[in-house]
Amino acid sequence: MSSSKNDIREGHYSISYKSPNNEFKHNSNKLETNQDGQIPEDNYLMVYFTFFLLGIATVLAWNVFTTASVYFHSRFIRTPFVDYFENYFSIIYVVPELLFLGYAIYFQKSGNMSRRINISLLSLVTIFMMVAITTQVNLFTPTGYFYFIIFLMFLSGIFTAYLQNGVFAVVSRFSPIYMQAVMSGQGLAGVIVSVFEIVSAITIENKKTPTDAELSQMAFACFLFSMFITLLSIITYFILTWSPLYRHYFPPQETLIIHPIDQTLSNHSLQSTFNRIQLLCFAIFYDFTITLGLYPSITAFITSTTPIQNRYLFQQDYLFIPIHFLIFNIFDWIGRSLPGFKSLVITSKYYLLIFSLFQTTFIILFLFSNVDVGMYGKRIVPLLITNDWIYFLMLSLFGFTNGYLASLCMVAGPQVFGVVKDLAGNLLNFFMIFGLVCGSLLSFPLRALSCGCNPFTAK
Repeated sequence: MSSSKNDIREGHYSISYKSPNNEFKHNSNKLETNQDGQIPEDNYLMVYFTFFLLGIATVLAWNVFTTASVYFHSRFIRTPFVDYFENYFSIIYVVPELLFLGYAIYFQKSGNMSRRINISLLSLVTIFMMVAITTQVNLFTPTGYFYFIIFLMFLSGIFTAYLQNGVFAVVSRFSPIYMQAVMSGQGLAGVIVSVFEIVSAITIENKKTPTDAELSQMAFACFLFSMFITLLSIITYFILTWSPLYRHYFPPQETLIIHPIDQTLSNHSLQSTFNRIQLLCFAIFYDFTITLGLYPSITAFITSTTPIQNRYLFQQDYLFIPIHFLIFNIFDWIGRSLPGFKSLVITSKYYLLIFSLFQTTFIILFLFSNVDVGMYGKRIVPLLITNDWIYFLMLSLFGFTNGYLASLCMVAGPQVFGVVKDLAGNLLNFFMIFGLVCGSLLSFPLRALSCGCNPFTAK
């Protein structure tokens, strides 16, 4: 088969795509350029920074609620939900997110993308503000507070779905480097959360038991920081809509929000776009199914193999697990960032599919690691990984391949010849979220296999 090389240039950025079947081409519409006939430059990388912030914002709600889990545990302590509230958090957030994302994609042809972004961001700011207030003022009984937070998480899942729909629809029109910016921003959000967890772990270990007031202040700081990042996203996105580069892709006479191509979306274009990127959709779906099946449901139970009396500080249980989160998220972030270098971009859907299937090997590797079976469990898989450094190396590779593959799929999809670009980006995002849901379900049988126990009751 012959190979092709198509350059996509924006400002000083150039990215080349090579495909053995000549499938990946720059899929753009005839748009206006500046007076020199060139695409406007991204001065001071403001456009890149804006999409980077929006990437953080698309996963911020989930991350901030999970980061404050110790605080919520203290508030739910006298409720029947105290031991399982994180399971409720997952279900009540992810399921509405998936359903409303699918709804938003299906009706994308009549959607106002900028309005979706702005309303979603403002709604998330309001939610963060409401939770921040409740950390300082006790307005509810413990059970009432649980239902209040569950309701806010339900709303967060919905608004996050519409935010992701808008962000991926808009960024898909730009050069692939900006899709990479969104993915990199999502990765950094995980790193920030991991750092906070380590600081919290050290604080709790030193003080043994933090007071309720200290937990409230930590949660208040988390939600205040989330408000600030979301407000900053609103401001930078508003500035973006007035930039020459944005108006290049969304000319004012065609409205700042919906390009005419959106009005042509139909069931036919939805099916046609999906048919062209279905292998990429499966690749990103399978990647996140395996990732969520193992992380953190299995990896969070893996402890150091070093005898307690010989352990260094980082090998102590209270730090070993938070450090594992940090390692995964750092390398996931690195992987998500690599497609920013054109020489490291892979667009062949067959290579990406094989890459995705390769993730299956991590199931075997982590099951062979030192998984804590709990009080009632029994190891049924032999322990073969007996070195902490080998485990950390595996974890690093796991995070790196997850982030790299996800970013490659998201970058490649909108560049496939003949697709509706913004629809392709949103379809890939939908299958990524679908993978998270299926991965959460897969985690239960994998946990049962790792501990020889009932995954719903084992510690």
